[in-house]
Amino acid sequence: MLPEYELKLRRVRQKEHVTMSLSEEDKRWVLEQLAENAQRLEGRLRATRSDLPAAVERVETNLLTEFYTWASPIDARKRTHTAVLRAVEVEALSDRVTKLEATS
Repeated sequence: MLPEYELKLRRVRQKEHVTMSLSEEDKRWVLEQLAENAQRLEGRLRATRSDLPAAVERVETNLLTEFYTWASPIDARKRTHTAVLRAVEVEALSDRVTKLEATS
């Protein structure tokens, strides 16, 4: 006994021999529909192309804004840490100078 998919495949192959013809009116209707669809698609494509630069600019602006929002606190923390490290370094140098002066 053949598996079910092979039976279905045989039925499909048997149906392939059936041909269908279109009248001239049907062919004309199909061509009209294709032309209308092509015009609609071209219109949508033109609209998309004209909207694309503004959309890209909006995305870039939002991305840069979010990056700045994220990076700004990090930059402030970095500056604070740098200032603290400098103060510690100056304090350490000051202590060394004081000790050297005391020994001299």
